[in-house]
Amino acid sequence: MAATLLGAGDPPGAVGCRAWTRSQHSSPRLTTPSRGPAPPPPPGPIRTLIASRSRSEYSRCLDPGKYQILAARVDAWVDVLTARGMAHAEEVPASTWAGVRRADRPERMLRVTPRAPGAVRLLVAPNVVDGGPFGIEVGVETEADGTVLIDLLPGCGCDACDDGSAPLLEMLDERILAVLSGGVTHARSGSSSATRNRDGWRAGGDADPDAWLDPAREVPGVTRWIGPAWWPA
Repeated sequence: MAATLLGAGDPPGAVGCRAWTRSQHSSPRLTTPSRGPAPPPPPGPIRTLIASRSRSEYSRCLDPGKYQILAARVDAWVDVLTARGMAHAEEVPASTWAGVRRADRPERMLRVTPRAPGAVRLLVAPNVVDGGPFGIEVGVETEADGTVLIDLLPGCGCDACDDGSAPLLEMLDERILAVLSGGVTHARSGSSSATRNRDGWRAGGDADPDAWLDPAREVPGVTRWIGPAWWPA
């Protein structure tokens, strides 16, 4: 194995949803303007699932170690990419992500550098919560524009939002494949950003993803992490 993701040791004890929680959990009230509150809809799979989870599950994670499977998946990707001569990997001091400021930060990160000239580098670091590893951070890097965070896995680590390892591993694979495929991986202007997935995009703020993620279009005032695919044309 060329390199391993740091933070695979024993994690700290149970932690709760805090800085790494993407959204607050709330249920909107359904009302009819002239008739008062609407009757509750019949139970369905999602409503039944939500009802089965206690309120306390939304503020705790009893087993942070379960997310170490993400680090193992990254190591597997590194093995394949290096064995095929597509990239080399090394541990480097963690840099500051563009647009991200928080107290807890990892000391080291994994940098995967493609052999293809000019291609965007892949960065993976442990997400740190309460001083210990809790999932991973995925980012990209270019010589011109530095490093930027493109995703945090899990997006929310509370027990109530735990849908098993399969969806998380699929999201990780999609993020990595999007970087390997080349093109505009991420674009940012101030607090607005757009990130390309393998089969689509995610955007926030005032981003125009169709324009920002199109390598053929010039977009003034937008920083773009762009490069060729990692594999031969």
